[in-house]
Amino acid sequence: PQARAGAAAPLKRARSACACVYMLRLLLASDVHDDTSAIEALRAWLSSHDLLGKLDAVLCPGDLTTAPAASLDAEEEARYEAAAQRVLDGLGSLAPRLVFSPGNHDPPRFFSGFGGGNSSASTSNAHARSLSLAPGLWLAGWGGSATATEEGVPVWPGWPLSEDENAAGYAQLQRALRGGGSAGASFDGP
Repeated sequence: PQARAGAAAPLKRARSACACVYMLRLLLASDVHDDTSAIEALRAWLSSHDLLGKLDAVLCPGDLTTAPAASLDAEEEARYEAAAQRVLDGLGSLAPRLVFSPGNHDPPRFFSGFGGGNSSASTSNAHARSLSLAPGLWLAGWGGSATATEEGVPVWPGWPLSEDENAAGYAQLQRALRGGGSAGASFDGP
């Protein structure tokens, strides 16, 4: 893959006598919940540690916003989508590639592959997909949440998918990964 001018190369390849080794610099950023100031603090930290511009990708396993686990009217959903896009834009500015999966506090439309179109990074919504991060390295994504329980008592409903939908989705991803392929569309980098 080719890197944009001034950006770090998406993969660093080191040769040894036996095989090729791909080394990735990944940043995992989760549960931002609309707090773009936290992304700016992260940018400052990366800069102070001479890591800004040296990451290969940012991975975000969800909760970009604080959307409630409930149906939203069109105006509310648009507001949460805009907030999620601001978070994606901020995270996407940290690396040439951003891979995210929507969480249980993210807008329902993100579970149909929506999101990330305006980010400066090459952005992929990983919900219900497996994505190639490097040769032989795959990431499988499934967004939302299962019902949370404490001592067998439900304390938070699964959202936005039912337990049956979650189980079927997990099974589809597992079958695809065991077979060496991808579920849904694959993404092979910028």
